[in-house]
Amino acid sequence: MTATQILDRPITDASAWTRVEIAARDDWIHVLTGAEVDDLDAALRAARRGDKPVTDITRADFPLPVLGAALAKVESGVRVGRGFFLLRGLPVTRYSDDDILLMKWGIGAHLGRAISQNVYGDMLGHVYDYGRADPTATRVRGYQTSAALSLHVDRADMTSLLCLRKGGSGGISRVVSSMSVHN
Repeated sequence: MTATQILDRPITDASAWTRVEIAARDDWIHVLTGAEVDDLDAALRAARRGDKPVTDITRADFPLPVLGAALAKVESGVRVGRGFFLLRGLPVTRYSDDDILLMKWGIGAHLGRAISQNVYGDMLGHVYDYGRADPTATRVRGYQTSAALSLHVDRADMTSLLCLRKGGSGGISRVVSSMSVHN
């Protein structure tokens, strides 16, 4: 198929799913085990000893000999499977916000290479209502306001979210299979 051809057949692989199909299974969820959390603790200590800025931390700086195998399955499921995954069980209240940020970055280093998420060069962003009233104003991102975000596509092969604290309201994430939309 060339770049100008239009695919006119239904897509039937794992990337074409519906809400009903996903709700009936749990193989898209991985709950961290105690050993995997211990692995994250050890990697956090190793990364802190290196004294690098968070955005310079690499996979080698954040070794995950136990969790690494599960993350390889996550990466495969996102890249060539259904396109999303849920990782649960990181005990965020046990750590400082800076430690959680470093863990998120370290996990991400095992899933791919980070790129800037916007024209301002931000490598990590916080979804938080900063009280900005107009989500379309210059230098204001929709996720910095209380406005609802419409369905959209992030311009990366993979993206991730991590919840530090539950908001008073809102904060619901939704995903959809673009392959099922195509079908």
